[in-house]
Amino acid sequence: MSSRRRSHLLLAPLAAGLIAGSIGMNLAHASTTLAWSKVGDGFNPGGSVFDLAVSANDDTLYAGGSFLSVVQQSGATLSVGHIEQWRAADDSWLPMGKGVNDWARAVATSADDTVYVGGNFDFATQRTDDTVALNLIGRWRSSDDT
Repeated sequence: MSSRRRSHLLLAPLAAGLIAGSIGMNLAHASTTLAWSKVGDGFNPGGSVFDLAVSANDDTLYAGGSFLSVVQQSGATLSVGHIEQWRAADDSWLPMGKGVNDWARAVATSADDTVYVGGNFDFATQRTDDTVALNLIGRWRSSDDT
């Protein structure tokens, strides 16, 4: 029996344009000038993106998956833990604490820009290296970086 990788197209509106990509692949961005460009420089080899969500004010893209690092447009690598945010205004990836300890499979945002993440993880690590037990679901508040 052969296995086949399934791919799904993801589309998410963003103030600076439209984000599109395939689950399991890198992301691309179509700006309001209708030209494609990279979102950062992609994810670590072997990593996959499982879900995307956009902030309520359309300026931040959140990606969850199996990836452990992202690459900035500058070529610098940023270590992350399966969840990351991309700010359109800065054209850069920004950490969400130090991420979660296993795959982030679902990402959603609320009107107050709280980010909800579901997946295979047991805990998240704050920037201070403190860990928080989550048991498969957690939330991130960008306003207080927690």
